[in-house]
Amino acid sequence: MLIYLIVMLGLGALLYNVSITYKIEPDQITILVGPFERMRIPFATIENVVVGHVFAKEFRMVTLWPAFAFRQGCLIRKSQGYHRLVLISPKNPQQLLDAIAAFRVRKGLPGLNVN
Repeated sequence: MLIYLIVMLGLGALLYNVSITYKIEPDQITILVGPFERMRIPFATIENVVVGHVFAKEFRMVTLWPAFAFRQGCLIRKSQGYHRLVLISPKNPQQLLDAIAAFRVRKGLPGLNVN
């Protein structure tokens, strides 16, 4: 029983400290928690992006952004899917905005609404 408890606590500590990474691709952003894919957000489904430090928590918002993060976060509003609001904290938010803008230009879509 004691060994089971030690193993479970060790696994919990390992999972708690797993980093969140963002892979920006030409047509989507993939959110990874450790080595596992947590979510994919196709750029075609993004309505707008708000970049900032403080966000009001809304119903059904996925927060993939630690509360202690000092860098800016990106609140992504999607046009479809169960989770319409996703809050992330990429190291370089401008890189994400540039990738979304380039995708929209390639597809002939209107410009991104950025606040």
